Amino acid sequence: MRDNGLMTIWVKVYEGTSPYERALPGYSLKVFRDGVDVSQPVVSESVFYNTGRFQGNYDYNLKFELPNAGEADWEIYLAEGATRVSLVTQFTTKGDLYRNLVAYIAYWRAR
Repeated sequence: MRDNGLMTIWVKVYEGTSPYERALPGYSLKVFRDGVDVSQPVVSESVFYNTGRFQGNYDYNLKFELPNAGEADWEIYLAEGATRVSLVTQFTTKGDLYRNLVAYIAYWRAR
């Protein structure tokens, strides 16, 4: 939970199963705030990082941050180039949920 308005979405894009997971590079996160595209030109990397114990100890290879995120309805999905490759995930930061500006999502590529 945060009060500083900074939205952080930690994303894990991978294939395989533990302990043989492999980070997949080149994917982007499409982010829509109240229907407006606020995506950034960041892509997933070929290595995993860790959020650290204060953020839940999650592995990630793409990080999205948006200052002054505010109260809004959000939709996100994973893209490869211009092509959507995941389902759309929806969430809100309105009302009592405003302080929940940290999210973690993992996308597993099945073959």
